[in-house]
Amino acid sequence: MIEGNFDSRTLTTMTIALNSVCTNAPNGEDHMVRKRVATEILHCAENGHTALDDLIAAGRRGLASAPVARQG
Repeated sequence: MIEGNFDSRTLTTMTIALNSVCTNAPNGEDHMVRKRVATEILHCAENGHTALDDLIAAGRRGLASAPVARQG
């Protein structure tokens, strides 16, 4: 679990970044999209970039590369 790798403030900032990116995305509630965004945010934080702006930017990169949900 990632909880052991980060302090509570960083975990909170990561959660805020995830919700910020996904809330306004048309497919932001899709599990695979959220997973991709979260993965990018996690990688960013693991590399020591834990400022909210950095995490949101990473999440947006993840959103841009997330699979498009199929309609049907």
